Amino acid sequence: MMSAVVAQSGSTVPQVSSSGGSMSGTLHIVTTDGAEPYTAIVDPTGTGAFSSGTQADVTQQVPGTFGEILPNGDTLRERRWSASSTRVLRRAGIMKRAANVNKDYNEELTLYKQPFTVQIPAGTTCSGTMAGMSNVCLVKMANPNPAGPFGGVFAMQIASGNSTTAAAAAPATSSAATTGSSTSTSAAADSADDDEAATSQQGGALGNALAGII
Repeated sequence: MMSAVVAQSGSTVPQVSSSGGSMSGTLHIVTTDGAEPYTAIVDPTGTGAFSSGTQADVTQQVPGTFGEILPNGDTLRERRWSASSTRVLRRAGIMKRAANVNKDYNEELTLYKQPFTVQIPAGTTCSGTMAGMSNVCLVKMANPNPAGPFGGVFAMQIASGNSTTAAAAAPATSSAATTGSSTSTSAAADSADDDEAATSQQGGALGNALAGII
C-alpha cells in the first residue's frame, strides 16, 4: 500500500517536531453523511492498530452537524433541524440514506469552510516501516455518523530536527501554508456507497493506498 503512496508522492510524508505540531489539509466530503465532528487517532506503530492508538485533538473541524451536512454543502449550524429530520426520513424509508455533496473543504473563507487541523501530541514517537520508509505513524480521522463511521487515513513522521526542518522536509500542498511545525496533508470522507478513503498528500493518493486500514 505505502509503495503506491511513495510512487505518487515521493519518499517524504508530512512531519512534525517531537515537541508537537499540527497537520492541516483538505477534507473532501463526498456524501451528506461524511461531515463533522471528526476525531483523530494516531497509531505510532504504523500498522493500523488504531484501537490502541493515541487520540489527537482536531483543533479545526470541517463543516457539518452530528456527522451530517446538507446536500448543497450548506454549513449553517443554525439549521440543526435539517440533520435530525433527514435521519428520521431515512429510517422511515422516505428518503435515500445519503446524497452527493462532492466538495473540498480547504479554503479559509468563512467560519465553517476551512481546512481541518489535527494537533499531534508532544512526545509522539513513530515506529512503523513502510515501503523502505521508517519511523512512520498513521493518523485516522473518522466521524460518528451511525451509518459509518466515515473518514480517512494519512501517514506522518516525527522529524529528527527542529520544527523548521520538519516543515522543510514536507512541503505543504496548495490547500494550506506550512509554518513552524505545521504541515499539510489531505483526507476524504466517503459514504457507505463509496467508502474508499481517498486521502492525498503532495498530489498523491494516500487513501487509495491506505483505504484497507480503516
